[in-house]
Amino acid sequence: MHEMRNRIPVTATELIAQSLKMDLTMDVTVDPNQTVSQAVKTLGLLSTDGVLPVVNGHLEDWDYFLKEGDELHLVQVISGG
Repeated sequence: MHEMRNRIPVTATELIAQSLKMDLTMDVTVDPNQTVSQAVKTLGLLSTDGVLPVVNGHLEDWDYFLKEGDELHLVQVISGG
């Protein structure tokens, strides 16, 4: 049986969106059981250093498996003192 692919809304902070040459908000097609890490690699994000994945308003691990209805937000880590 062929599994359906899911469309996941992805938003990103401005600097991440610029580096990926994407709009601040876009839909990404993901395969069933695809992780956050795998999904963002399809966007062209080569390194997750300095980026936090937030799924449905909660900080998640890069190994979180995306499912239909999830919303992913990529947040740049900012530090200073």
